[in-house]
Amino acid sequence: MSSKKILALLSDDASSACSVDFAFRLLNDNEGLVVATFIPEHTEDADHRKETISTLANRYENRSARLVFRPGFGMSMEEALIEAQFADIVILVPELLEKLITPNSAEAAITSPIVLVPGPTENVQRVLITHDGSRESVPRIKQFCQILSDTCQKAEVTLVEFNHNSDQFNLQEEKLLIEYLRGHCADLGVFKVGEESPERILELIDFKKDTILVSGTLDILGKSLHHIPSLTNQLIYGEKSPGFFV
Repeated sequence: MSSKKILALLSDDASSACSVDFAFRLLNDNEGLVVATFIPEHTEDADHRKETISTLANRYENRSARLVFRPGFGMSMEEALIEAQFADIVILVPELLEKLITPNSAEAAITSPIVLVPGPTENVQRVLITHDGSRESVPRIKQFCQILSDTCQKAEVTLVEFNHNSDQFNLQEEKLLIEYLRGHCADLGVFKVGEESPERILELIDFKKDTILVSGTLDILGKSLHHIPSLTNQLIYGEKSPGFFV
């Protein structure tokens, strides 16, 4: 992955520092900029934020990528959405997802891929891409492959197609998508299921720790968590590993 700008959103929970840790893992000692900011719940947690800033600043002091906190002690989600318009990737913990996907979210602010990190993780070893047969999801999947090209080359990548060969996405387009992914992924496997069945998919694919979920099917803008497809929802709240939404 070449030089990129990553926005890491932190909550007042100490575990949210894993967003910054994951950002530096994605950069993998390449040059880049990690902008971290708190989305505070309570103003009285300023001491905790100061301690977190000091800890992370010391941890990543001598890295190729630069870490900055903006502004010092946090911003509102509305301000963070403006910042997100000028980032390549946005990383956050699950507890901030509800705040992010409100009906008032600016459409331009949701153009960056969003990484959901539920906890500390090691290097990404597997990538699970879900595709619902819609043309709209293809650019998002391509964006993931382009931004995280190093990850696609090194990880084991699996494409899961449900509702495949639909009226909207024909067989030729399906073949072209697979051809595109083979050009970006050194190790690619393909599974096809007639409809989205979390139980069946999880039977076929061993969704282990250190796996990124790429869901080109998730339209974040203006949606509530209840509208997230069942597979994606199960993987988010089943305490699995990072989910990457594009």
